[in-house]
Amino acid sequence: MPAILRWPGHVPADSVQNGIFSGMDWYPTFLDAAGNPNITEQLLKGVKLGDRTYKNHLDGYDQMAAITGKGPSARHEIFYLGESTVGAVRIDDYKFRFIDQPHGWLGEKTHPDVPYITNLRLDPFERTGWPSNGTKDGAQQYFDWFKYEFWRFVFVQKVMAQEIQTFLDFPPMPRHQGGDGQEDGRGGGGGQRSQQLTGATFLAGGSIEPPV
Repeated sequence: MPAILRWPGHVPADSVQNGIFSGMDWYPTFLDAAGNPNITEQLLKGVKLGDRTYKNHLDGYDQMAAITGKGPSARHEIFYLGESTVGAVRIDDYKFRFIDQPHGWLGEKTHPDVPYITNLRLDPFERTGWPSNGTKDGAQQYFDWFKYEFWRFVFVQKVMAQEIQTFLDFPPMPRHQGGDGQEDGRGGGGGQRSQQLTGATFLAGGSIEPPV
């Protein structure tokens, strides 16, 4: 996510950080800035805050090292949802697209039989891909590039298997619960997170059923 950050004495002036950053990363990062760098581990084990005990899984990463210039981004992956299906996965510089919207966010979704692989550092606007509409979209040369990069899908299987395991350890709250307006404790709405598990199972090569 693009952002401008000012924190005199902590964030170096005129610095640029190009690592992966998600909006979910702000929560553990702000708590680290406030004096608690261990909130993620505490919540996994269970911690009493005020008069209530919380045991939750945070999807965000503490990015204090990245924003203060002391290290790279702690995040290596991003999951993109197309309603109830995993539409894409980004791992470092590479994005793997299983659903496409060639005409923008409001356009119809397409489901290519063979997914796209894009190096976002080389193609930040994701313009390369399978040829279509004659020579208007994509390129014939993409076939040659794809066959040498296809092996990278093993990384997608790995990160999705790890993500699915967190849903088993910390099941999302069912959609009909949470009448107090609180989130499901995983950093997002329970309905959306349970949908992500359902759509992601095939990427991990398993048959894990979503928790109910």
